[in-house]
Amino acid sequence: MHERCGGCGFRYERSDENYFQGAMVINFLIGGFTFAASLLAVLLLSWPDVPWDGLTFGAPVVMVVFMVLLYPISKVVWLTVDVMLRPVTQEELS
Repeated sequence: MHERCGGCGFRYERSDENYFQGAMVINFLIGGFTFAASLLAVLLLSWPDVPWDGLTFGAPVVMVVFMVLLYPISKVVWLTVDVMLRPVTQEELS
């Protein structure tokens, strides 16, 4: 990820090096809700012959890959929430 916006000079990490810990929380929330919805869908669509072995061994692998792929999107969501709560100041654009 770039450090600053090429157009306006906005610095993406608005505070210290731990700025994107909020993105990790958002990543876990989105991943958890996605897992719950997927599990519910698989259970409802395959009932009564639920593929328990596939769920037991496949779901954790899929979730780890999904969470890694989702992290850049979570960073953008976190930055958006932060900008909504703390509007950008002129000092941040230089």
